[in-house]
Amino acid sequence: MTAGMARRAATESTGLVRGRVTVLKEGVALGSSKSTGGGTMEEIWHLTFKSEGRRTLYRSEEEVRSAVRALAAVAGVVTLLFCIVDDHIHLVVVCSREQAGRLAQAACLMLRRCFTIPIVGPTHFKPVVDKWHLEALVGYAVKQPPHHDLPVHPAIWTGSCFLDLVGARAVGALGKRLSVFLPRLRLSVIIRMAGLDTDVIAPAGDERIRAAGAVRLSAAAAAALAVPAGLAGKRREVVVARRAAAALAAEVGIPTTETSNALMVTSRAARRCAVPDPSQEILRTIRIRLALEDAVARAAGATVLNSWPSEGSHGEASGSPSTCRAPSHTYADR
Repeated sequence: MTAGMARRAATESTGLVRGRVTVLKEGVALGSSKSTGGGTMEEIWHLTFKSEGRRTLYRSEEEVRSAVRALAAVAGVVTLLFCIVDDHIHLVVVCSREQAGRLAQAACLMLRRCFTIPIVGPTHFKPVVDKWHLEALVGYAVKQPPHHDLPVHPAIWTGSCFLDLVGARAVGALGKRLSVFLPRLRLSVIIRMAGLDTDVIAPAGDERIRAAGAVRLSAAAAAALAVPAGLAGKRREVVVARRAAAALAAEVGIPTTETSNALMVTSRAARRCAVPDPSQEILRTIRIRLALEDAVARAAGATVLNSWPSEGSHGEASGSPSTCRAPSHTYADR
C-alpha cells in the first residue's frame, strides 16, 4: 500500500467528515460533565504498537521525526496523545472501536515506512473510561522517556506529544484536540509533568534569538516542523521550515551572511527564502521551541542540551537544544 492509499484508508477508517470526527452514539462523553447516560457520545481508545522482537525501532532522529509526520498524516485529526519510545508506541485516539481498528492498520503501514525494524500491533487496545482516565494518560505519555530510562529530557523528546501540546511543534493537527476533552487542564500542569519547574512558556524574544544564532535557529525550525535537520531538499515541509528560519533570522536582525552559512545557501538565496513570509503561527512555534530548549538546559544545569542520543546510547543528544514555557491559563487558552 502506498502512502496515499494509507492516508485514504485512515480517512475512511476514522469517519472524517469535512475535517471532523464522526460523533458516535455510544461510548464515553469525556467532553461533558457526565460520563454515562443517553445522548451523543464520543469514544476514546488507547492503542499500543510494539517492534518485532522488542528491538529498538529507530536508528536516527530523522526516523523519529518521520514517524511523527506519519502519525499526523494518518491520525492527526483524531489523535489526542502519543509517545514513541524505544520499542513501542502509545497512541490515544477519539473514534469508534471499529474505526480505531482500521486506523491502527493504516498507522502500521505508514510507520513501517519510517523504521528499519518492523512494527506490529496494536498489542494493547483499551477504552479510556472517563476524563480522569484521560488526564492520567496525559502524564503517562509525557513521562514515557524517564519511565523507559531514555537518557533525554522528556520535554524535548522528539517522539513525545508534549512538544505539540505546548506549542513547540506544528505538524498537522497533532496536539490541537486535547483541550476539547480536558478544557480545565492547565498547561502549567502539563509542563510540570515533563519535569520543568516553571508555569509559563513565553516565546523567545528577538535578542535571545540573535544570541542563539542562525545555526541554532535553523535547527529549531527543523525540530519545530519535524523535518531533517539540514533543511536540504525540495519537499514542501522542508521548504516551509527553511523559509521560516530565514524569515525569523531577518526579523530579529541576524546578518544574511550568517543565515546563508547556516542554511548552506547563497546570501541571495537566503534573502529569497524569507519571501513570501511564512505564517506568524509557524514563527511563534519556532520561538517557543527555542525557549523550551533554554528551559530544559537550565533544568539540567547545562548551557546546551540536545534532543537526540549519541551513537550507542538512547538519549545523549547531538541535535538541537531545547527550552519552553507556557501560560498559566487553561490548556484550552493556548
